[in-house]
Amino acid sequence: MKLYQINQSLYPVTVEQDWLNTLQQGDAVLFMESGVLKVQQCRAQIELLDERGVLIFYRQSDLDSYAVKPLIGHGISDQEWVELTTRSHPIVSW
Repeated sequence: MKLYQINQSLYPVTVEQDWLNTLQQGDAVLFMESGVLKVQQCRAQIELLDERGVLIFYRQSDLDSYAVKPLIGHGISDQEWVELTTRSHPIVSW
């Protein structure tokens, strides 16, 4: 499984389309740092990823920091993040 880590709330349009279009069924995406703000900014895209079978995760401490509550996906602890990275290859950070 590939893991894509999204750590910014805004990317240039071309970069945004690249990472969205690259994700395939069975891949995982982790929203972290200000990337968790995409829960509010990009709800439709996150719903499409979920429909395509992409696993969606959020770093729980970042959700708490930004007071964001996603409707799709799972908040994970730092320990679970480490476990996710050990199961994933490759890991792509955007």
